[in-house]
Amino acid sequence: MTHSDSRPNQDLSDELSALRAIVEGTAGHTGQEFFQSLVRHLAAAVGTRYAFVAVFAGGTRARTLAFWFRDRIADNIEWDVIGTPCEDVVRGNLCHHPAGVSQRFPDDRLLVDWGIKSYLGVPLCDARGRHLGHLAVFDDRPMPAEPRKLFTFRIFATRAAAELERLQFQERLRESEQRWRSLAEELRHGNARLDLAVRGSNLSIWECDMPDGRIENSRLNLTNVWESLGYDARTAPADFSSAFALFFHPGDQERVGRELQELFAGAGQEYESEYRVRRKDGSTRWLLARGTVVRDPKGKPVRFLGTSADITDLKRAEEALRESEERFRGIFNQTMVGIAQVDLGGRFVQVNRRYCEIVGRSEEELYRLRMQDLTHPDDRPRNLALFESLARGGPPFEIEKRYFRPDGSHVWVHNSVSALKDEKGNANSLFAVVLDVTDRKLSEEALRESEERFRGTFENAAVGIAHVDVAGRFLRVNEKFCAIVGYPREELLQRTFQDITHPSDQAASIDAFTALMRDESRVFGLEKRYIRKDGSLVWGEVVASLQRDAAGAPVYNIAIIHDISERKRLEEELRKAKEAAEAANRAKDEFLANVSHEIRTPMNAILGMTELALDTPLTEDQRQCLRTVKSAADNLLDIINDLLDFAKIEAGKLELDRAGFSLRSALGDTLRTLAVRAY
Repeated sequence: MTHSDSRPNQDLSDELSALRAIVEGTAGHTGQEFFQSLVRHLAAAVGTRYAFVAVFAGGTRARTLAFWFRDRIADNIEWDVIGTPCEDVVRGNLCHHPAGVSQRFPDDRLLVDWGIKSYLGVPLCDARGRHLGHLAVFDDRPMPAEPRKLFTFRIFATRAAAELERLQFQERLRESEQRWRSLAEELRHGNARLDLAVRGSNLSIWECDMPDGRIENSRLNLTNVWESLGYDARTAPADFSSAFALFFHPGDQERVGRELQELFAGAGQEYESEYRVRRKDGSTRWLLARGTVVRDPKGKPVRFLGTSADITDLKRAEEALRESEERFRGIFNQTMVGIAQVDLGGRFVQVNRRYCEIVGRSEEELYRLRMQDLTHPDDRPRNLALFESLARGGPPFEIEKRYFRPDGSHVWVHNSVSALKDEKGNANSLFAVVLDVTDRKLSEEALRESEERFRGTFENAAVGIAHVDVAGRFLRVNEKFCAIVGYPREELLQRTFQDITHPSDQAASIDAFTALMRDESRVFGLEKRYIRKDGSLVWGEVVASLQRDAAGAPVYNIAIIHDISERKRLEEELRKAKEAAEAANRAKDEFLANVSHEIRTPMNAILGMTELALDTPLTEDQRQCLRTVKSAADNLLDIINDLLDFAKIEAGKLELDRAGFSLRSALGDTLRTLAVRAY
């Protein structure tokens, strides 16, 4: 396989795992179950064996709310943070010890006893920056700084802090409600005790007398209202209009005034509203007001009374949660992988921008479709089987499948699917992280086709091909090579090239192979003899090169082998023919030398006698005949010399004698020779 999906396969895999861990570690849980799930998934997400979330236990001590110990949830522990890496965290600092943490804190017996080497901790703070506790992971292996893991760790910390703040507010609200219930019980024993109790809580009681039915002119009877705002009740306004202008936030005055006018003008009795008020020190608080209108028999409002509760902490917790959700939404939409949530029928509930890009559809289109509508028919049965199994409580699954795009094309994806569960642990929707692997699939297909072409070329080549490892052992051989050396493929793969090389050619083969391994040459060629399985010899012309891995280390040799036995046979026949021709040529030279000697001797006698005869008294005809005899004899000697010259030419020993001659005489000699023939 290759990885052309678009980015590196490792970075995308880390982001996918982190997103899945965030969803599975925080969805569908609250309270103690939330923290246990969080530390378990946090340890898996950052790859550590230990993780905990802790709160203050008084003084310098801390206590875990959930503790992941190697492979299980362990009992909570309490310890003194002095002399431990947690000491720096509780001061509000992120603390990271990639290695050697036990040596740095030798007094921390837990670290030493467990063999801990690395530690990462971060403080957990509420919306106002107050320290609530801390989150930490540690391991018995080094933990180098990795931005993606730190990013994942901070997201878990944000979720843990939000849950801690929610629990604290919930506890305060529960305590407040408990106090309120106690106070309500005591109301039956007198207004004095009620007033005292209200002043000790975050509740205020207000009552407006409206003799003319108008809230603006009403007189106030307040308990713990001015005190909670930092005013002296003895000098505070006693009428509604003055009080309204003084402590209601300007941004909410118009809305609250309109709500009250609509309440009094109608027939309703119950009132509930959230608004901001200004304290004497200029700070702003949020209040939740609940009240009742008392009307006379004609329906005119005559009294308006109720309570106000300070919900500033709740508003801050809600804002922190909103910001956390916005950050998560930012991650959701900006991540480089697609994310989709579908209900148990496969209908899309939520998708991110990248998922829309992958499937080529808008959010609006997808919300009208089901997952099945996009899935290729050939992939649908298996996908649905896994989907239904997960919906029934089965394990998360991964699948590679095709989506249809609106233009008719399809895209290959790798889906990692897990279930989101309700409070009872039942799946209520499925969550998929989707990676576009089309490029990888195309690369795999191209590689497969390339391998098939190579395999076809390898097996059907007209020459022998062999892959030989660095020890000389055959790794792969084609049919042609098997035919050349006469061995079945299975036997060759159990042998080395040395095993089938003729002893006389072993040294040259090994030297060439070694030079290739040492990078002294990039390719070598040699002619050698192979010993076939039947014992016969076959000549091969070998050309080999070395294949290296990405690091440059030798992997195997590629050798191409031509059967040159026929060529060698022809070369041997040619050699023998050449030797025979050379022997014949030498015999011819000897013959010419002998003939020249045998002819030249009597010919010299003929020429001598002819010259003597020409010096005696002769008739003109006799003289002419003797001259013709002499000329013919001279020509015969020239022919003999020419034959000897041809022999010298063939032997490469001819030397030209540059000398002047009479063309007329040469032509005359030729004519006289021809004249004899005519005569």
